[in-house]
Amino acid sequence: FEVLTGRIPYSGESPLELMVRKTEEPPPGFAEVMSYSVSDELQMIVMRCLALEPAVRFQSMDELKDALMRLYNEDQQQSP
Repeated sequence: FEVLTGRIPYSGESPLELMVRKTEEPPPGFAEVMSYSVSDELQMIVMRCLALEPAVRFQSMDELKDALMRLYNEDQQQSP
């Protein structure tokens, strides 16, 4: 999230406030914090990584890698 947006998804005045936000608030949408566009597919991957529910997140790094590779391969096929 930070690499794409230039900011961290959560902030707080104290570690406790930060922890509460991370466990109770969804991260901000990309459109809320960015002035440029990122593909919907990449946004979905990042938001899945930050999902509040552990079951929604990628269950392994291999699963995340596979999603990123699919996105990369689709991008390569669309490029001339």
